[in-house]
Amino acid sequence: MKISATTGFFILLLVVAYPLFGNIGYYPIRLWDESRVAINAYEMYKSGNWLITTFGWGPDLWNTKPPLLIWIQVAFMKLFGVHDLSVRMVSPLAALGTCIFLYWFFIKKFAQPWLGILVCLILVTSQGYVRQHGTRTGEYDSLMVMFTTMHVLYYFLSVDERQTTFLYLSVITLTLGVLTKGIAAVLFLPALFIYTVYRRQLLALLKNKHLYIALFIFLLFGVGYYLLREYRSPGFIAQVRMNEFGGRYLQTDRPGFDYTFYYHYLETSTFVRWLVLMFVGAVLGFFSINRLIHQLTIYSVLAGVCYFAVVSLGETKNAWYDMACYPFFAIVTAIGLYIVCRAILDFPSTKPVINQIVVVVLIILISWLPYYEIVHENMYPSYQDWSQENDSISFYIRDVFRGKRNASGLAVAYEGYQADMEWYQIRLAEKGKAIPWINYKTLTGGEKVIAYQEPVKQYIATHYNTRVIDSFNTLRVYQVNGTN
Repeated sequence: MKISATTGFFILLLVVAYPLFGNIGYYPIRLWDESRVAINAYEMYKSGNWLITTFGWGPDLWNTKPPLLIWIQVAFMKLFGVHDLSVRMVSPLAALGTCIFLYWFFIKKFAQPWLGILVCLILVTSQGYVRQHGTRTGEYDSLMVMFTTMHVLYYFLSVDERQTTFLYLSVITLTLGVLTKGIAAVLFLPALFIYTVYRRQLLALLKNKHLYIALFIFLLFGVGYYLLREYRSPGFIAQVRMNEFGGRYLQTDRPGFDYTFYYHYLETSTFVRWLVLMFVGAVLGFFSINRLIHQLTIYSVLAGVCYFAVVSLGETKNAWYDMACYPFFAIVTAIGLYIVCRAILDFPSTKPVINQIVVVVLIILISWLPYYEIVHENMYPSYQDWSQENDSISFYIRDVFRGKRNASGLAVAYEGYQADMEWYQIRLAEKGKAIPWINYKTLTGGEKVIAYQEPVKQYIATHYNTRVIDSFNTLRVYQVNGTN
């Protein structure tokens, strides 16, 4: 079943294309992180201030992550205009970059295109990886995971081949990861340290002058950004310390989740189709007589477990915090499948083609259900109760933007933090179709008001004489005739 690296690359693209890009624009820009970074990017696009991210045209001290993601989104806005996909496409493209890098890694180290394809197949059928607030929406995580995957595997190459080029690449990609999502990118370092000690290379590493040159690069660009931002916007580092080094990790405003939070999701949804095979892969890889497979299994397990443990012990739990583990979970799982398939192919047979057919059928049987589930979720995205109100207004306003609804004379009433609504107000204003915000408690009559939050709808229905003139899911458009 040998194929060339080029043929394997095209097979890889076919395998990952729909899980990563299929129906990617279905959802409007989402509340919270995606809509906030969209506004960060728009304001940077307009102001030309590439150093300080802003929200409401003032320094953003709520979102204190470095601006690499925002820079890329701004570049997309300059190339393609102010558009939802200019914000969102960074994530699936980064996921594609992750898959291409994994494929390259297994070509280089194992000369096995099928093993690289298998790793990527498992990765893009993992619901903890291909997900909203992951590869499907425009937040930080997919881009950071691309850089952390490169960082960790480049370091494996530097240890195994003792080449300083890979050490530099590992530190450079670590720096890019930090410039994407701050402290989260360095959480693999304990695993790298343990593996270095295990391979008895710590002393040699400490004596290597290139380590210190590489660390200087990290300090200059990674730490240097924070210092420059603090100089230009005093108080930034104090807020970063609260957000990343202590506040959110050591305390939470959503108690009730213990250290089993991520494992529970792992065994029930995010890696449920592959979990048993991952444990099998860990055992088979550990006892493999192939030195490379043995070492990579130990390294990948160590990387995945260390990162998983760090996020599990944190007080604040968000379902996507363990996303960086999944490339290494996929590697361990693929190693197990590869060993089994290799044994089948090497089994004595008068007709080797039968062995090959058995392997193909085995992989199809194992992967078809997780692949189908990812494709189905992309084609028919599920709604979540918490997001129905905001989904209603986002879909409605996007239809206005696309000319499918007439917004002439309409105003919108909402309360609280609604960055997704603000993003679409920005886009409508850019096209001369602005829908102004209105105070729903001071209506006098004659207004046409969009309301989508339950308390706002109840207030309008109770205090005014109204008629519903349009609706969409939980959203209502009221013709206000006067007060009650």
